[in-house]
Amino acid sequence: AIMFAFADQETVRNVVYQLPRVGVGVKYGLPQSRKTSLMTPRQLFKHSDMCLKWQKREISNFDYLMFLNTVAGRTFNDLNQYPVFPWILTNYSAEQLDLNVAANFRDLSKPIGALSESRRKYFQERYTSWEDEAIPAFHYGTHYSTQAFTLNWLMRVEPFTTMFLDMQNGRFDHPDRVFHSIAETWDHCQKDSHDVKELIPELFYLPEMLRNNNGFDLGKRSDGVKIGDVVLPKWASSPEEFVLLHRQALESDLVSCQLNQWIDLIFGYKQKGPEAVRATNVFYYLTYEGAVCLKSIESATQLEAIQQQITSFGQTPVQLLAEAHPPRHSVMTMAPLMFRRCEDDLCMLMKFISNSPVVFLAANTFQQLPQPTVVSIAQNLVFALNRWDNSYTYGSVTRGALCMSGDKAGEIDNAT
Repeated sequence: AIMFAFADQETVRNVVYQLPRVGVGVKYGLPQSRKTSLMTPRQLFKHSDMCLKWQKREISNFDYLMFLNTVAGRTFNDLNQYPVFPWILTNYSAEQLDLNVAANFRDLSKPIGALSESRRKYFQERYTSWEDEAIPAFHYGTHYSTQAFTLNWLMRVEPFTTMFLDMQNGRFDHPDRVFHSIAETWDHCQKDSHDVKELIPELFYLPEMLRNNNGFDLGKRSDGVKIGDVVLPKWASSPEEFVLLHRQALESDLVSCQLNQWIDLIFGYKQKGPEAVRATNVFYYLTYEGAVCLKSIESATQLEAIQQQITSFGQTPVQLLAEAHPPRHSVMTMAPLMFRRCEDDLCMLMKFISNSPVVFLAANTFQQLPQPTVVSIAQNLVFALNRWDNSYTYGSVTRGALCMSGDKAGEIDNAT
């Protein structure tokens, strides 16, 4: 692939009309037309069928995140606008990783900086107490994706090693700041007020980035430990197993059922504005698109200084949605407790008011509901709505039971 950087949109338009009608390719459900080539990121998202495909589970979480990154201007060709992926796990110390346990997963409705109540309060206090009239208030002075973070993740593989050395004036960073351990990096993101970084796509498919195959001398940490391969969680015996389990976790229903909330934070309506303030999700103003017009800056020195700040602070993706992103059609959406282990085989006994075979059965038995209900439809088109008693106890275990009084019953009109 070849990347061109043009000075303005008019030049882009002129070039597009000199090229064949290619659009942005065919895999996003968009027509191969010059009009498509000139669409804004928000228009590309709106007219694509990728969101619907993701909702219907026709594409993976990984593929959908790559689509969002791509149309929002993130690219592997720009380290300052590198694709961004979420931290999804919280358990990096257990011997085994159970992907059916919700406690092993991060709350994707909150930004990294607000996962703990103490950190959320710290950043909210910074925002509310900000008094500099020249710089808008923000929660985070650092970003979740920067050139430095990307190169630190990938420093063990070329060409990123060379790029990392160029950034560090020909030498590797201080050993205590080098990417050394998955668990340690996660822990750092939970405690350091200057560290709110998210992940990169390679952590879900590139095991080579976790090995020092080239034998680079990365130095020794202050505790005397020599840095080599990345230290993996106990539940991963090799980089390949880590990537495999990490990818399985990304595609799990415990991630699928809440991934839309992370999309709201990074690409959606909680990215900026009042909703971002409420979500503790406001970054330094220069990270946002359109925060400053570089063409209006006449001083070469000032222009260089601002460009350097933008490079250092990172860049927020282009906002794709002004409303909440729809959730994925997930089994967890309907039954979030489905992964709880049953302590015996008997879960529910049911009797029906009709001898006709039952052709449809649905349960909405969340304990939070005032009137949990089980719906049944028989072959003779007789339906019944029966209350579910969550307080029913079988042995020593609370199971719930069907109340057969039949709150509502009737026949379905053939015309419908």
